[in-house]
Amino acid sequence: MIKITGIKVGNYPIKVPQGLSELVHQANAWAIPKEEKVDEEYHRQIVMDKGRLSTILTRKEDFKKEA
Repeated sequence: MIKITGIKVGNYPIKVPQGLSELVHQANAWAIPKEEKVDEEYHRQIVMDKGRLSTILTRKEDFKKEA
């Protein structure tokens, strides 16, 4: 069985919940990830504010002019 020892969201490490490895294993959720499509229209920034992670999407200036 594969054991999950660490998780990161952006550059922020997240504590691994107890039993997560077993849950993922039982759900047959292990798979080869598909290639992620990069959205070039937006800049993505992950920030931590008061212990909460948020994703800020900002539309890039080049795309605003074309619209």
